[in-house]
Amino acid sequence: MAGNVAGVLAVTDQNDGVVFFLDINHPESPVFLPSVTLPGGGRGRDDDDRRRGPRARPVGVAFDYGPGVNQVVVADENRNAVHVLKLTGQATLDSIRSVGMGKRPQAIAVNPGRDYALVTSEKDDVFGFTPSSGEVTGRAEAGKRPRSVAIDPETCRAVVTNSKSNSASVLVGPCNVLKIFFLSPSTAKVGSGAFTLEIIGSGFAANAQVNFGTLTLAPSSVTPGRIQVTAPRPRW
Repeated sequence: MAGNVAGVLAVTDQNDGVVFFLDINHPESPVFLPSVTLPGGGRGRDDDDRRRGPRARPVGVAFDYGPGVNQVVVADENRNAVHVLKLTGQATLDSIRSVGMGKRPQAIAVNPGRDYALVTSEKDDVFGFTPSSGEVTGRAEAGKRPRSVAIDPETCRAVVTNSKSNSASVLVGPCNVLKIFFLSPSTAKVGSGAFTLEIIGSGFAANAQVNFGTLTLAPSSVTPGRIQVTAPRPRW
């Protein structure tokens, strides 16, 4: 089970290969949203007749969220794949991308705002993964039978628990991957007054600075996915 975007939970059904979404914005009366059947999933004779390849078995799920990002990433151990479910603003399905991922992927953790995820595999591997492109970016060996994984969003360090070796592994992810998605405002008129510039992206360090013409400005606020800085009056 995973939860984040706008008070919505995602719950996987391992038997039928389905992801259920539950709106808990009003906890006293939660509402089920339309579910998503994964490739190879479904129930009943009709679904069995249409199925091609192994039956879906989703065992890990995590939300990926940020500016312009609203998606769920699912580890499917039977199909040796990760499914990226891109959602609309109403948490209904927009598209599905499936990517091959090692042998029997188990758990998945996403570092929100950095377009980076880690997936554990039953073959003692941990894979780095870029949800936006579906690219597998790296592989590391962990202990025997890596299961759960969690990422610290500030340091990008990850902890992997290994069930067969009764141990934990610490991995270091790419915190320095810098991306800029958009600026607000995107333009400024010559002669206008000072204004607050918001930079939306990923991979921003806590000590980030902004070069504005010949000036170097210290932001008033920095998170891994957002910078706010007061820009002086444009004089170009």
